[in-house]
Formats: sequence, structure tokens, C-alpha cells
Amino acid sequence: MLKFIFWILLLVNGGLLAFNWGALDDFMSDGREPQRVQRQIHPEQLILLTAAAVAATAPAVLPAEPAPPVLIACTEIGNFPLALVQRFEERTAELALGDRQSRQNVREVGSYMVYIPPQGGQAGAQQKVAELRQRRVTSFFVMQDNLDPKLRWGISLGVYKTESAAKNLLDKLKQQGVQSARIGSRSVATGNVVFQLRNLDPASKAALDRIAADFPKQRLRNCE
Repeated sequence: MLKFIFWILLLVNGGLLAFNWGALDDFMSDGREPQRVQRQIHPEQLILLTAAAVAATAPAVLPAEPAPPVLIACTEIGNFPLALVQRFEERTAELALGDRQSRQNVREVGSYMVYIPPQGGQAGAQQKVAELRQRRVTSFFVMQDNLDPKLRWGISLGVYKTESAAKNLLDKLKQQGVQSARIGSRSVATGNVVFQLRNLDPASKAALDRIAADFPKQRLRNCE
């Protein structure tokens, strides 16, 4: 029993001695203890930064890249008579468009044809001719050597200058039972020229507008 008491007293004395020497500080000190704060903060290592120094260390902010210009897909101007074509091309040479500028011959509707489309070659045409005669249609022409291969062995029933005249014949033929007839337009070259300019940026479009002002009879428009 005395030995037990002796060891208890020895442990208590050892603990008091360790407490007095600070050996238990790490276990017993709290965040408000001055000694702990001093160990965590070293005033001599602190550096106060000025506003300029903070700005210098901040990452550089790169300016936003400008948005690419919106290109105009296709602009058309015309219809130029041949006498003005060279003059216009000389004016637009300053735009340096290269293959983005092209010209086309203008074609216009010259006549309207009432016809029956090909019905299976020569044999089909002969069969249609027989049907037309049965319906007392006598004015027609079989297109054997037509320049347009899509019309070869078709049957022409009449060619007119105006669309209204062609419609009058078509109505009459339908009353006679000819239901396969239709109207087609035939275009002819006019000798005029239209220019197309593609992928124009705003600066090039503004320059084109200035050039077009010198050709007041020519209409500037979007490509068809």
C-alpha cells in the first residue's frame, strides 16, 4: 500500500514539475495565449505592400479581341450595257476582289411556249400525236432536233410573246381534253451584263456604294 501511494505522489510531482517548465503548453494552451500567438506571428517577417505593388503583382488583363467584321455574302449590280462594262470594272479594280467579283450575261424571257413534255422518245411522241388528232387538235409540232435535250420528242402546241396569250391556248386545250400540256418560258440574251461581288466587308461595301452612285441607272441589290 505504501508503495502505491509513493508512486502516485511521484507521478503527481512529476506532472507539476512538467507543467511549471512548460512541457505541457502544447496540450493545455488555447488560441488566446500570448505565447502561442507570438510563435505563430513573426512581425519581423511581415512586408507591407503598397497599392502600386499590389497592382504590379496582379495578372495582366488582356484587351478583348475585336469581333470579326460581318461579311455580305453576295451583292449584285446591273444591268450594264456593254458600253459601261469596262468603266465599271476599272472603278472596282481598287477593291482588289479578285475571283470574288464576276459578271454574267443577262437573259430575259423572250417568249412562252405551250407544249407537251417528252413521253418516252419517238414512240411516245407518235402516240401523243394520235391522241391530239382524236381531240381535233391540228396545230402542233414534234420537236425532233431541239437544242434542249430535255425537250427532244416533246410536242410544241404554240409559241407566244406574252404569257397571257399562252394561258388562253392552254385553257382551250384543256377544254378539248389535253391535260398534259403546260407552259414554259424561253429566255434570250439581252446583251446586258450584271456584276456579282461576294464576301464584302463593311469597308468594301461602302466603297462599292460610292462607285454605284456614279452609275445611277444601275440597281444595287442582293444576289438572287
